[in-house]
Order: sequence, then structure tokens, then C-alpha cells
Amino acid sequence: MDRALEAGNTALKNATKQSEIDSANAALDAALRGLRRTGKYPDPHDLPAVNTLPDPFAFFNGAKVRSAADWEKRRAEIKDMAQ
Repeated sequence: MDRALEAGNTALKNATKQSEIDSANAALDAALRGLRRTGKYPDPHDLPAVNTLPDPFAFFNGAKVRSAADWEKRRAEIKDMAQ
């Protein structure tokens, strides 16, 4: 990422044409997209804004915790997301 940022800043400093600026911008965008999270949980930038704390007793899929066994599964899900 540091190399991409440095290269992009250098390209912008030396740019004399809009096409050069566009090319530097595209390279930086590609580098940033490469940092996005992949896996079973979405990238934080893909989640909607939430102005309240999430319900700790609701699974990621929206199902509610209904038993002690469910809570252990939800607890594991919370730990997995945090890691």
C-alpha cells in the first residue's frame, strides 16, 4: 500500500495531462480495493451506517438467541468477527 501511495503521489506531482492524473487515480483505487476484506463477513465499508449499538442477542443473519446453547454460538460469532 505504501508503494502504491508513493507511486500515486509521485505521478500526481509530475502529471501534466488529465490522462496522467486519471491513470494515477486508477492505480490508487486498485490498490485500495486490494485491501478490502473478503471472506464470510462483509467488508466494513459495505455495511450500512448504524447510529445505535447492534443487538448482542441477534445473530449476524438476524436470528435471535433463544437458549444458552445459542448464546455460545453467538459469542463465538462475535469473537470471530472481532478477529
